[in-house]
Amino acid sequence: MRTFYPSQFYSLQICHGACRALGHEENLSLLCCFQAWAPATAKTQALQATFVWDFAKDVEGKTCQKGDEIKSQKFSLLGVPDLQMSLYPQGHTKAKEGHMSLFLYAPAGWQIKYKMYKATCGDEVKTLLHTFDDDEGWGWPNFAPISDKTTKIAVELLEAVSPEAKA
Repeated sequence: MRTFYPSQFYSLQICHGACRALGHEENLSLLCCFQAWAPATAKTQALQATFVWDFAKDVEGKTCQKGDEIKSQKFSLLGVPDLQMSLYPQGHTKAKEGHMSLFLYAPAGWQIKYKMYKATCGDEVKTLLHTFDDDEGWGWPNFAPISDKTTKIAVELLEAVSPEAKA
């Protein structure tokens, strides 16, 4: 069964796996792992549980209106391929006035427990468990109040169950 539960111990195992993948087998200290892990590469990205998207360049020079969407590049976490974040900087059409909207897209059939948050200290973290269907994003129309200072948002997978594991 392909179920992933990131914990401190599991994160350490992933970290050691990333070090091995990057050729740092001779020194598997925690410091080595964090240094090697910091720049995410395609080789290590699928091993990570968290993806941070700095969307500043995606909105630079644009005037976003309510209902305008921007999407992150596709990424993989904990073996889940083709994940993508969708952000409405001025809010989805169904959002309360003054709120940004944030959604996660995942391949059909994956059951994912995840949390999303603005990547700044002290911000609210929202957690959700959802089984994804075709072409369906899932998240929060009223994710957070609009803030000119927010340019980084993050998604962290807490658990992922593949469609094959559920069959």
